[in-house]
Amino acid sequence: MALFKTSLKNAIHDHSRYVKRKRTFGVEVPFEEGRIVADNTYLTALLAEAPDEVKLALLLLDTEPEEVRKNLPQQRENLNMRLCRVAGLDDVDVDFTGALKAFLTE
Repeated sequence: MALFKTSLKNAIHDHSRYVKRKRTFGVEVPFEEGRIVADNTYLTALLAEAPDEVKLALLLLDTEPEEVRKNLPQQRENLNMRLCRVAGLDDVDVDFTGALKAFLTE
């Protein structure tokens, strides 16, 4: 029975590695005829239309990543609470994670 378990486990791992290697990743960017999209022009245009909460959250994640990652020992924090703490805002008034989800799902 142990030999069967080992061979089944190895077969599952082999198949998993095969599927992982064959899987392709990529982002489809809509291309309009006659419009040249440079390296990050499309992303810059998307971010220009983003709400202020999204811009502030991305700015905090970019400029102060260590401060956002830091855990306070006396309390548990979710991402929204951490971003509000770093920005110096009240976490009841601002919903960074909700704004990010809404912006990314549009």
